[in-house]
Amino acid sequence: VGYGTDRRRGRQIYSRYQTLELEKEFHFNRYLTR
Repeated sequence: VGYGTDRRRGRQIYSRYQTLELEKEFHFNRYLTR
């Protein structure tokens, strides 16, 4: 959950947004599987 942020500190916001998207997709997939 911290890949890319350590290399480029300028992309902190982008990485944060990406993590949120991944989390949302993960929950959605979990709901579909259930």
